[in-house]
Amino acid sequence: PDLSVVTQELRVVSDTVINYGTKLGWYLDLLNPNLSGEGEGERVISRAILRSGRIIFTSMIPAPDPCQFGGEGWLMELDAVSGARLPEAVFDLNGDGEFDEADMVQIGVDGDGNPILVPPSGIKSEEGIINTPGVIEDDDKEYKFASGSSGGIQRIVESSGDAAGRKGWSQLR
Repeated sequence: PDLSVVTQELRVVSDTVINYGTKLGWYLDLLNPNLSGEGEGERVISRAILRSGRIIFTSMIPAPDPCQFGGEGWLMELDAVSGARLPEAVFDLNGDGEFDEADMVQIGVDGDGNPILVPPSGIKSEEGIINTPGVIEDDDKEYKFASGSSGGIQRIVESSGDAAGRKGWSQLR
C-alpha cells in the first residue's frame, strides 16, 4: 500500500488475546514524557464511547511548558473486550472512501519477505487536544467530529463495522 498520502501519526497496539481465566481485564500503557524529565504524561480525561464492540476514546498530552496552552491528542479505537487492535482497517487513511489494505500499516515482514500489514489503532489529532467525538453514521461509514484546542474541528472518516441499530425498515401490511 502507498502510505505516502498519510500525513498523520498513527499508533498500533498488539492483538494479544486475554485469558479471562487468569486475568481480570486489560489496560493500555500511555505515553509518559516524564521519563525524559520534561512535560506531563498522556492521560484520558474524556468519556469513552462503546460502539459495536469497540471502545473509542481520546487521550491528551499537555504542552511540555506549563505556561503554554494546548498539547497533543489522539483518537484510539480498540476491541472493547480484549483491548487489542481491531482485525480490520477502520480509519480511511488515504481518503479513497474504502477500508482496505491501503489503510493498513506495515509493522515488519514475514519469513518470505512479504509485508506484515495491520490496521492502526490510533490516529493523532491535527487539532491539538481533542474531546470525545460526536459520531454520525452513514451506511458503512462513520464520521467522527471533535473540537480541538487549536480552535478547529477534527474530522475522521471510519468504517462503521457492525454498528448496532436499525439499518432500514419496511412497512408490513
